[in-house]
Amino acid sequence: MINCQDFKNANAIGTQLIVLVDDVNDNQSFGFTDSIPKVSCTMKMLNKFLRNANLEERLANSKDGLTTLFPLGRYIVILKLKKDRSAMSMFLFDFRAEYSAINKNFKGVFSENVITQFKSIKYQMEELYQEEDDCVILDTSLEPPKE
Repeated sequence: MINCQDFKNANAIGTQLIVLVDDVNDNQSFGFTDSIPKVSCTMKMLNKFLRNANLEERLANSKDGLTTLFPLGRYIVILKLKKDRSAMSMFLFDFRAEYSAINKNFKGVFSENVITQFKSIKYQMEELYQEEDDCVILDTSLEPPKE
């Protein structure tokens, strides 16, 4: 898990951070992608923060892959990576979701450990979050730049 305080000043990345996703709901409270180029593009934008969290080292030391959570704007990100990077997915959930909705919708989808970490980050964000921290836009129409 990545420390909330590492992302408290996420606005330093820019005034708005566009995260490329494949699916987003109507009220922008949930986004998802399992597109390797889209996840990789977001990871590149967050490189400084992910490097501070030793993501590469943790992935290299994992058996099969890694699931990590971190706050980003008003969202809590669940990032799943296979060790060989042959599969990647990113879920973004608005932290303002009700605990009952988390219990109902996460059960059977995510492990108890992930659910516990999510609730821990949510709790911290409820204390720390300010509206000016809402710097993330979920976008389904853009594609990552060609390398």
